[in-house]
Amino acid sequence: MQQQNYILKEHLDLNSITPLYKQIANIFHQKINNGTIKVGDQLPAELVLCKDLELSRSTLRKAFNELEQEGRIVRKRGVGTIVCEPKLSRNLNTLYNFSSEMLNLGITPSSDVLSFETIKPEPYVAGKLNISEDMDVYKIRRLRKGNSKPLLLEEVYIPTIYLPHLSREDLGDSLYALISQYTGTFPSEATETYEAIILSEKKAKLLECPPNTPAFRIKRVSKNSNNDIFEYSIIIAPGNRNRYEITLYQKNTTYQNTYRQII
Repeated sequence: MQQQNYILKEHLDLNSITPLYKQIANIFHQKINNGTIKVGDQLPAELVLCKDLELSRSTLRKAFNELEQEGRIVRKRGVGTIVCEPKLSRNLNTLYNFSSEMLNLGITPSSDVLSFETIKPEPYVAGKLNISEDMDVYKIRRLRKGNSKPLLLEEVYIPTIYLPHLSREDLGDSLYALISQYTGTFPSEATETYEAIILSEKKAKLLECPPNTPAFRIKRVSKNSNNDIFEYSIIIAPGNRNRYEITLYQKNTTYQNTYRQII
């Protein structure tokens, strides 16, 4: 760990416009990502790092606070600061594509195809897709991975008209990219609902999580640029590997009038 401290100090730039706390957080990010510091490793105590790096405790604490908020470390009373398994972070204000997001994060996406079949949809699924029950639909179950680590379990329903010649071999790639190439349209809108669940033993085993791990169940209806519904999916996202961020906006509320009414 001393060698890590030395390298960290060597890369601090006192003349940079980037604040020192941000530099420290970025370097820890880099070392965690490249495996120099591994998940489960204990970081040196704050006082030790402050002395080695000749920094104030407030600067180091600010860096650690940022890493903790991002889910890269956790502080445990009586134990210290531990490196966590990184979580897949997603902003809910933008349309999301798993493969693209993974690549943007420098993570290699992959998929294990659990099942692939052509079916007649159940009434509930047909309703979500806004199609008749006698239309053919692909039912696809995949385990989505980042750097070979299971992150999501998904069940996807897509009318076959959008990809008439889809094969099992195609399912390792992005379905959105395949649909865009074939139809000339692109995903433009999605509606999602989130529910808190507990993983069953079977799902936990697939996701390599302990049984009864808290998770999100996400139901998604996606539209393309022609405003047609082309996908209904159910996604299971373990809480210990995924986090979500929402930006809230204030509506035009007249607080002055409300205040007068209260008085």
